[in-house]
Amino acid sequence: MAVAFMSIFAVMISERMNVSLGINLLPLLILIGITSVLYWIWTEHHNQGDLRWYVLVQFYPLITMIAMLLLLPSLYTLGNYYWGMLLFYVAAKVTEALDHEIFNISSGLVSGHNLKHLFAAGGAAWVLRMLWLRQPCSNLHDR
Repeated sequence: MAVAFMSIFAVMISERMNVSLGINLLPLLILIGITSVLYWIWTEHHNQGDLRWYVLVQFYPLITMIAMLLLLPSLYTLGNYYWGMLLFYVAAKVTEALDHEIFNISSGLVSGHNLKHLFAAGGAAWVLRMLWLRQPCSNLHDR
């Protein structure tokens, strides 16, 4: 999820700030996402389980993307589809946080972790639909 989320962050930077900046940041952002997960795993093996970098990778781009959606126009139509993707992401994080509760309420049928992956897939499908349907903006009114 960290790689996917950092990739979408780079795409939004490209679409709403500067195309070259987003393209150039993509490898670095992906590396940061992977490193945050590897650091978390490494600290888990040392009985510390430090999630600070992973949380930063998850939530800093989220806040920044919300600001970009509110303040910067997209180069493409359907830019508001990103709000739907963010709703899927929030649903994934909520179900992940309620993993055990969901498992207990469903009598072991499904866990929050399972639902997290379904919501993440829904977010990806939502973005793919946007990419399939959108067009370059011809003027500011299209944005």
